[in-house]
Formats: sequence, structure tokens, C-alpha cells
Amino acid sequence: MRSAVSLNALQTFVRHDLRLRLRKDLRNLKIVKEADLECASYYHLRRFISSDDRWRILARKHAQQTGHFIDLLIFKNARPRIAIELKWRRKAISRKDLRSLRASLKKLSVNKAYFVCAIPNESQYKKLRKSVRDKYLLHECVVGLNWTPTQVQVWEQLRRHFTKEMRSGKAKH
Repeated sequence: MRSAVSLNALQTFVRHDLRLRLRKDLRNLKIVKEADLECASYYHLRRFISSDDRWRILARKHAQQTGHFIDLLIFKNARPRIAIELKWRRKAISRKDLRSLRASLKKLSVNKAYFVCAIPNESQYKKLRKSVRDKYLLHECVVGLNWTPTQVQVWEQLRRHFTKEMRSGKAKH
């Protein structure tokens, strides 16, 4: 028998466990840009909900009701329950992302909306001053390295090997 995953358990996973797993991936250079953040988030969420067939997760889902693309949209029994926007190296949530998440809450009637941002130095991120209506519905999850500036510089140098300074392979054509 497959175990059931409750909405509350999934929300707790997104706010806490997902953040820790993404931090580990970031530190191990498995995430070096926004597309990697999306893939890693999808992977961890899919593994968490895999024990319950009622849950589905879709990436880059266009919602006609809102007119926005939502990075990750989680469904339970064909009803949207959680909307997630993912960003790389943003110092604050943009108006567009905020508008998209608020539209998801209002027009799609999702239970919660999350803004997940990966940034090497978490202290650079400026949290949103939430209104009363956003306080319990819209959450910001900042994923950072939590390292010293020297460690971050070393990480940045290693990251360049997978981005700007990427070498060619060994295949002979």
C-alpha cells in the first residue's frame, strides 16, 4: 500500500526540507543557473510525492486564468494546490513574480504560493513586507550557501568551470 502525503506535509517539505536539499545541491555545484534550480526542485518534489498517486507536479505550466507561466505547479486530484516561482540570484521578489503568485492564489485558488530564490549570499536578499492577506499564503524561501566570503569566492571560481570557462570534451570527430 502506498503512503498518503498530506497537503500540510508537502507544505512543510517545501518550506524546510526542499530548502536544505537545494542548499546541498548548490554547494555541490549541481545548481549553477536557474534551469538547474528548476530541475533540482522538480526532482526533490517529485521524489517526495511519489508515494501518493493523487499528486502531480508540472513545470512551466501556463495558467489561462492568470495569463502567467508558473515555474512549478503542484496538483492534488487535478486541482492546483501549490504554485512555486523559482529565481536565480535575485535580491528581492520582482513585481511580475509577485503579481503571478498573487494571481495564482486568487484566480487558481491554490493553497500556498512560494518564491524560491537561490543566491550565494542569503544576507543580500531583501524580504518582502507582506500584507495581511499575503502573510500566511505567500512564502519566500531563500537558498544560500551560508559560507564565508572566501568560501563563496572559491565556489564562484569552481562554478565558472561549468559556465564561462567550460572546457571542450575529449571526443574525436
